[in-house]
Amino acid sequence: MLGDIVEGMLHFESMSKDYGIEPTMAHYVSVVDMFGSAGHLDEAFEFIEKMPMEPSVDIWETLMNLCRVHGHLELGDRCAELVEQLDPSPLNEQSKAGLIPIKASDLTKRMKRRIKIFWELRAESTNIEQEILLIPRLIRYMRCSEA
Repeated sequence: MLGDIVEGMLHFESMSKDYGIEPTMAHYVSVVDMFGSAGHLDEAFEFIEKMPMEPSVDIWETLMNLCRVHGHLELGDRCAELVEQLDPSPLNEQSKAGLIPIKASDLTKRMKRRIKIFWELRAESTNIEQEILLIPRLIRYMRCSEA
């Protein structure tokens, strides 16, 4: 995967050096996505900091989502705050629809609560058959609370 990143960066840099093409914000988003998809979130953040232009909300949303995928909660929360500062309109639209955007750390807390409930239910069971029956119940509970 590291070779793909190196090759991707060579193509990105050759756009301006060899062909005189100035990268657009979409190109920068693609590079952030390339780094983040491979799990190189810190490198993606460094790349954003070195951009010659002000990063757009798309850049921060891309990194925020990849941080959530890879469990990098602190950086994901930081990106979420920047997204909110740059474009509060999605927050307003979500609020109107009754949805509340959450940070990655909130997702972790929610999952810990669900696991605690599962273990409490499991402790109440007396045999393996009852424990097996709890698994679909836990899955339904998790799906319902995600909505």
